[in-house]
Amino acid sequence: MRSIYTGMTISTLLIVFTVPQAHAQPPASQIRNPFPYKPDEPVAKEMSLAKAASYLDGVAKFWMEKNSCGACHANFPYIMARPVLGNDADTLVAETRKFMEARQPKPNRFNFSSESVAIAFALTWDDARLGKKHQRTTKDALRRMWSLQKPTGKWSPLGCGETFPAETDTRYTMTLAVIAAGIASKKSTPSTAAQDGLTLIRRNFDKFPPTNPHARAMLLWASLFVDGLMTVDERKATIEKLLAAQGKDGGWSWYSLLESAPSPDTPNYVSDGYSTGFIVYVLRQAGVPADQAKIARGLGWLRTHQRVSGRWHTPADVSETEGGVGSRDLYAQNLGTAFAVLALSDETRP
Repeated sequence: MRSIYTGMTISTLLIVFTVPQAHAQPPASQIRNPFPYKPDEPVAKEMSLAKAASYLDGVAKFWMEKNSCGACHANFPYIMARPVLGNDADTLVAETRKFMEARQPKPNRFNFSSESVAIAFALTWDDARLGKKHQRTTKDALRRMWSLQKPTGKWSPLGCGETFPAETDTRYTMTLAVIAAGIASKKSTPSTAAQDGLTLIRRNFDKFPPTNPHARAMLLWASLFVDGLMTVDERKATIEKLLAAQGKDGGWSWYSLLESAPSPDTPNYVSDGYSTGFIVYVLRQAGVPADQAKIARGLGWLRTHQRVSGRWHTPADVSETEGGVGSRDLYAQNLGTAFAVLALSDETRP
């Protein structure tokens, strides 16, 4: 299993700039999405990670000012990607951590249990990135996460009911909890609550095996942090299946990760930023070398498909908004951009 601390150098923490309490936020009517959903946005002439950083900063700040949420949308991708892009990243992460530490349940807000997982994941990962022992706020977040776990092993989904798995798939939330627990175990002996919580997750995973390539990829990722989630043969089979889902253009399509996936040879196979970045990132974490032919083609796809705004496009249903914000489209674009950045930042590692 790869050391989690290798991963710490290429993926870390959560969301956005904290707006200090002393400064008034602009009225909601004046806050505008700086990068609205544009499927026909031109491809950039050359890739720019600086542009990617600017994009992630802008949309994350927008989401936080508008809806002030700590679960998914612009937040969760920011956990994963911003620190690898440099340019005051440590300052942004420190500011973000303060925001995460202050998050508390509030009346009339969606179920906090999923947000508790995102917070625990973020703080745990940040401590490991910095090589620190768990801070008190991290320990508190982990305790709260386990206290909100259901007897089924689940937490509520991260989001509000759309088709992307980080919004609707409770396995996604459980996977984040597994990774947080795996990281935490490197710093201290797991608590009784953590041991019991992991037992519930294992039982759930055994009872309800993954039913599509995306869920299997998530389980593969989690298995790199906690032993016993996959056998050697299961891991090998998952890697082979994910590689086989690659499209002719070198990318992966969201539809190729669903159970009713079309063949990569069909006309409706359209590669996208999230699927390509996510699969390349997870496979690289699982030990597939950068010069493996399909990984190399996937990285090539990412280098040539960034849009002029700095994002990597991922198709999204924008028929629904939240609080007047096109939050679904933000979520898909940010998740795709984050994993594209993570995959590309890991390119030079053997």
